[in-house]
Amino acid sequence: MAKENKKNNENDVFRIKRNTDKKLWEQVQEYASSDKNKIKAVQIIFSQHYQLPEECIKLIKKLAHKEQPKGVRIQIAKNLGQVENIPFGMYTDLVSILSNDPELEIKEAIVKTQLAIFGETTLKYAEAFSKSLQNTFTVFSPAMQSILNSQIALQRAIGMSGIFKIPASVSSLLDSIHAISLPKQLVGLTSISENLNKLLNNELLKNINSYYLPDELRIVDKPPQLTKASTGTVLIKKLKDCKAGKEDWGNYEDVCKEILLYCFVPPLLEPLEQSKTENDLHKRDLIFHIPHDAGNFWQYLLMKFGMAIIVECKNYQDKLNENTILISSKYLGNGKLTKFGLVLTRKGLNEGGKKGQKSSWGEKKLLICLTDDDLTKMIMLKESNEEPWKVIDNAIREFLQSL
Repeated sequence: MAKENKKNNENDVFRIKRNTDKKLWEQVQEYASSDKNKIKAVQIIFSQHYQLPEECIKLIKKLAHKEQPKGVRIQIAKNLGQVENIPFGMYTDLVSILSNDPELEIKEAIVKTQLAIFGETTLKYAEAFSKSLQNTFTVFSPAMQSILNSQIALQRAIGMSGIFKIPASVSSLLDSIHAISLPKQLVGLTSISENLNKLLNNELLKNINSYYLPDELRIVDKPPQLTKASTGTVLIKKLKDCKAGKEDWGNYEDVCKEILLYCFVPPLLEPLEQSKTENDLHKRDLIFHIPHDAGNFWQYLLMKFGMAIIVECKNYQDKLNENTILISSKYLGNGKLTKFGLVLTRKGLNEGGKKGQKSSWGEKKLLICLTDDDLTKMIMLKESNEEPWKVIDNAIREFLQSL
């Protein structure tokens, strides 16, 4: 028993010690519900987060979003550089949110707090720590992969340790890294998290073909059949009744949107619509943003490709050619919303279309084509309480393995 307690204490070296004050947490939640008192909630969370449950981190992230009062966001930005022992995950998430704030004053507040506490010596040692952390991951990466016996399992462990059952040694290491508390001298330095994210995305993820294991994707080939009338059967009939071609183009877009809403929302957010005109046709693209807490497969897409999925619905009578795919790929890429897109079409891709898909992947843009058959399988999986996005993951795996 003594040895077990000692082991637990060792695993907690980098963890924030919490002694939850329920009354204080209730007070914080009450303050956060009123625009007038939200700044008070922010101040308490920053100064006494160790007395609050871990939910306080979700709350402070919510208060940092652009929909919140400007004064509240400025207060959060200032506190980032003034409060000691901020949990590493809380700090990096807030910097990420506020760095994209539309208000220049918010961004300036972050920069000012960084400049106020940094000197040349501090920066030098912080950079050294950042490189050391990256080197540590580089050294341990092969060992971790061996322990997990699967690169896919490794990705799951890194993105979502605690959800899946993984070896305790790996879980402890990952939990410790995510729970590091930065001293005041390092608050504001983003290079640590940037180097870590670069390593995770470029080194550990580069050879992973998909999120799910092959055995988990077998259900995609033979999804459970629908035996009674339901929302799913209605959607499948709508899709079958929709004729390919210009005449039913708008109807096809409507049906596809209904299917994606049914299969993906939640956990995804409701899509934004973006209109355009091509070849005298009024068309709509759908943009599904991936919440940071979506988890599982969506977390994998978020980490590897970006914060959203762009969907195009193309009701052509023939298979899509190379030019059509290359045009679609222009909406994807580095510096854009995402590097991942779905093209929904009736017949799939011809040889030219497949060439265009591979050409786009050469630029690190992934376009996956889903046909009527794929959409039908997604509906069947949804109706059977399975994960309909396995159809997408299976398509990703098949494409990458064909290269």
